[in-house]
Amino acid sequence: MRLLPITQIAVSGATSRVLRRIVVSHLKLWLPLVFSGVALAQSATGIPLEEFPSVLGLNPAGTRLYAIGYNKGGISVIDTDAKSVIATIPSGLVLPVSQGGDLVVSPDGTRIFVADQARNQITVIDAATNKVTAGLAANSSPASVVLTPNGRKLYAANNDFFTTGRFSLTVVDTAALSIKTIPLTIQPTGIARTMLVNPSGTRVYVPGFGSGVSVIDTATDTVIATIQANAWRIALSPDGSRLYLYNQTPSTVIVVNTSTNSVVATIPVLKNGGSMDQIAITPDGTRLFVTHQAGGVTEIDTRTNTVLSTAIVFPQMPMGLAVSADSTTVYVVEPTALQFIDVATNSLGRVLPLPIPALPGPGPVVSPDGRRIFVAGTLGLTEIDFRTSIN
Repeated sequence: MRLLPITQIAVSGATSRVLRRIVVSHLKLWLPLVFSGVALAQSATGIPLEEFPSVLGLNPAGTRLYAIGYNKGGISVIDTDAKSVIATIPSGLVLPVSQGGDLVVSPDGTRIFVADQARNQITVIDAATNKVTAGLAANSSPASVVLTPNGRKLYAANNDFFTTGRFSLTVVDTAALSIKTIPLTIQPTGIARTMLVNPSGTRVYVPGFGSGVSVIDTATDTVIATIQANAWRIALSPDGSRLYLYNQTPSTVIVVNTSTNSVVATIPVLKNGGSMDQIAITPDGTRLFVTHQAGGVTEIDTRTNTVLSTAIVFPQMPMGLAVSADSTTVYVVEPTALQFIDVATNSLGRVLPLPIPALPGPGPVVSPDGRRIFVAGTLGLTEIDFRTSIN
């Protein structure tokens, strides 16, 4: 099916009822929506792409979004203000994400680092020219990447099982563009956006396939602990003092004290579905949310490590999860809509139809100022702009 040049939904006006579900097929529409009696001031714009954008990365200024294509590969560079593609880095330079990969933008926004699993390398791209400047040989199958907050080191999780039967991290000195390898005893998940680095940049956490979570000391680049869990998705408290592991079997959230790497609590939650489910913590650190493929979200009070609600149920399967910058709202991606959860009341609020049906995966991506959201979709993505007021 071919996309029209512009696909947009804008939300405006007033109506006597809340709009619960609209399925949109690449049309330009204007739809009324009310939440708590107040008309929303926001718009959702569909940005067509040549293929599925499997991995999204946003620069720190929020002005450029980078999307790796799933089948043909290559990176689409999107101007988030113009809401359009302004450049494409050819597929010959970055191979398809269907063969594995991830990307991250440097803290100063000048470079993009891509885990190119098919080529077994870390590709470095100049953000000013959108040109590849280096290809650094990694151990086999780099799949997930993370940068330290100062941007001086990049860590790439390598899933070497099919070639060497070994697992490792590739460490890149981003100034010298030199690399070294850290052996791992766990098998990294091989899924983009699964590793985390703490706010001070002193620890990196690497989840594995049923084999635990490795803790890396970034000063020595050594494994200092392995936390036993079957967790594909993890989250860190804003101060880095607590690590939350979304354990698959049994279905629990494991709470870890990061100063001792010891488990301090185990919280039972509804059965999860593995790699598709998500975990996110509010920026104020008081609430943790986990999704369930069966169609629900659990809210946890992190101050007491207790479940506040398991009754937040969705008509469709949750496919992505993010939290607003002010900690008041949780965004849950469904196949055809973005659901809003009011954190204070533990209840569903707004429902915003997506002009381009969503894809499962990490995200959605929220801009640094919290005023825009980006959702990967079929042959495109949706940009939701809270700055836009429609009269």
